[in-house]
Amino acid sequence: MDILDKLIQEWSWRTEKGYPDLTNEDDLKILREVFSIDLKETPLTPKELGKQNSKTKEERVDILIQKIKSGVALELDKGDETFIVYDPKGEKVAELQNWTPAKGPVTLQDKDGNTITTSKLKKTADFGGGAGSGGGAAQTAIQESCQCAVNALAQKIGSDITSKDLTPDNLKSIAKDIDTTSSIEDITYFIQNSPGWASTFVNTAKMLLGYAGTGFEFHRGSEFVDRIYQAWRKVRKANGWKIQDDKWNPSDIWIVSPAVKNIQFKTDSIAELNNQMVELFEERKLLGASLKKLGPESKLTVRARQLQSEKDEYASSIVSPTSKDAYVNFKSNAKMQLRTFSTDGTSFQGELKGKTASQGKIGGGVLKMLLSKNGAGDIPPQNEALKKAVDLSDAFVKEFIELAKRFGDFNITAEELKEKSTDWISSKYQALCVVKVLETGDPAKVADAVTDIVNYAGSQSSISSVHLKVS
Repeated sequence: MDILDKLIQEWSWRTEKGYPDLTNEDDLKILREVFSIDLKETPLTPKELGKQNSKTKEERVDILIQKIKSGVALELDKGDETFIVYDPKGEKVAELQNWTPAKGPVTLQDKDGNTITTSKLKKTADFGGGAGSGGGAAQTAIQESCQCAVNALAQKIGSDITSKDLTPDNLKSIAKDIDTTSSIEDITYFIQNSPGWASTFVNTAKMLLGYAGTGFEFHRGSEFVDRIYQAWRKVRKANGWKIQDDKWNPSDIWIVSPAVKNIQFKTDSIAELNNQMVELFEERKLLGASLKKLGPESKLTVRARQLQSEKDEYASSIVSPTSKDAYVNFKSNAKMQLRTFSTDGTSFQGELKGKTASQGKIGGGVLKMLLSKNGAGDIPPQNEALKKAVDLSDAFVKEFIELAKRFGDFNITAEELKEKSTDWISSKYQALCVVKVLETGDPAKVADAVTDIVNYAGSQSSISSVHLKVS
């Protein structure tokens, strides 16, 4: 496997779905980290500037106006240069407020008299582009910080809070009740200049107020939040797991009772840490919440409240003698396809279908970890399986033939196996090894592993921590 293949494999492993999605900003962010490159985006031509940010539904020209008012450095389309617009009298803001794409590019000037046009600006992530140096992350940070502030204001005003209550004076009055990565000044500015977000902030605050009650601080990226994830990372490291933080707990903001701010989180085991999180959650002392911009219908649900969610069990398997995959059926009617998602024998994964069709894939490394963690059995690491498929030693050929006959219900000769591609052999071998563990392992332990596997993609495995989901 050459360096490019290794980089792509690393990118795939880190993504939530187990494979890259070029429309997903988080996946693109991972790509930039892995390849250490910046993805080329269309500049803010009049046509592009006249569009909305597809994620936030804000007008791009309004985002630009907000940046100019805030004195934010704007990234240029070419190179690593930035440009800060100088507009002391608000004349450029006024021009943009009355601008349409038909008027063409707008000329911008900095404090030194240098000029550019809006067509020279980069369409970074905060404008809705796929790239940008942290633009999307910055936009997310301010939005989540704003939610903390509106939560605190709802706690003060009550459940009858409306968008009209989001005034600068009201927001300033709750500054002591939030601990966020954005200042109260930036929060106030965003709320005042992003009316499309007001209903989401207020409706989310009402739901969280109704569930949690009052007497809280609201945290986003605080030192206290860092301590929560430091505890998880210690447990993760001790177990040798390669699982992202948001797979343990995807909360964007945290509802924190002042009484627990000095608490020591338990790190001896994942069960101990998760039990502590459940206890704090049930006592309404610490509640994490995963957020989404709300539509006309919204709901609040509790996720991963127990160490294990709905129990599932292994039912049967189907292994074709010709294709490189295998299907595993579960008693919940969910099923999982096992195969490599490549043509070179790498990226072995399980894709959950049926009951969990919308929940994506589970990487081979995580699959191996969940089987081992629950004591169901072990499967070979992907690199070991690929090496065996390449070397085709006599011992491996014999092992493969026996696996195929016993767990695949098909016969294959050594000559026939050697005619197969490396990818087919690697994929089929790993799939058969999984089926072997499911069929020969202790039924109770296999059931525990299956439960984790089926629920993993939805952040519901026994590794996951309790949290609220607003959607």
